[in-house]
Amino acid sequence: MAGIIGKNYGSALFSIAIDEGKQEEILGELTTINDILNENSDFKKMLNTPSITMKEKIQVLSSVFEGRIDENTYNFLCLLTEKGRILYLNEITDEYRGLYNNYYNLTEVRVTTVIPLSDELRAKVIKKLETITGKNVTIIEEIDADIIGGIIVNYDNTQIDASVKTKLDGLRAEIRGMVV
Repeated sequence: MAGIIGKNYGSALFSIAIDEGKQEEILGELTTINDILNENSDFKKMLNTPSITMKEKIQVLSSVFEGRIDENTYNFLCLLTEKGRILYLNEITDEYRGLYNNYYNLTEVRVTTVIPLSDELRAKVIKKLETITGKNVTIIEEIDADIIGGIIVNYDNTQIDASVKTKLDGLRAEIRGMVV
């Protein structure tokens, strides 16, 4: 059910954003609000607690967000709270981001390495992935010492694992297979 809720609300907000020409602004605000609510689970719970009146919830939202974010985003946040859908904000944000990426022919690529990418290597990775995907690429970098070396690339349900750890694990399995 969360998928349907995320899709419906995310699509509705994206449609409003297109009408207003505020796709990027609303994406940024939605992402920030989602991060705030995820980091402050008590705040999120409060917005979904039946014993707290809707008037009190809206007053809290107003004191925190009104005038600091776009009016459409603020009204959307109030609507989610009133409809008891605030707990679905992660799914709604994901749906909105997906629609935004499709609209602008973007794809997010998660790149995992042991050390941060140099500017030169980052540019090469982006260029190669843009050729492969046919889309404009945004890289999300992760550092993971456990991969020992190499790189792992994840995008659009595809994984390219060229890490030293995976190669060593494969070699270990091969050796075990030979020594029976």
